Amino acid sequence: MILDINTNEMINILMQDEYASWTREEAGALIGYYEDLEDQMNEPLHFDSVAIRCDWTSGTINEVFAEYAGDEDCDNKLEWLQESTQVIELADSILYMQF
Repeated sequence: MILDINTNEMINILMQDEYASWTREEAGALIGYYEDLEDQMNEPLHFDSVAIRCDWTSGTINEVFAEYAGDEDCDNKLEWLQESTQVIELADSILYMQF
C-alpha cells in the first residue's frame, strides 16, 4: 500500500513526533534534504519519520564539536564536521547525521 503525501504533510508528521523536538525550520530542512537526495538519485525514497529521528540531531557547532572531537584542535569546526557526516546549516543551529 502506498500513500502519497506532500512536503507540508511530511513536515507536520515530523513536528508531531512525540519523541523528537524538531522546530518547523529543522523539519523543513530535513524534508528538503531528502527531496534533494531523491532528485539527485532520480529514484523515489520512502518517507520514514522514525529513521529520520534516529539518524539526525540538532545542536550548535560548538556542542557537536565538543561531543565528538573532545580536545582535538581545529581551525574550522564546521568543515571538520562536514568531512565526518552530513550537515544541514540553519540560521541558529545545525542538523547533522549522527556518527
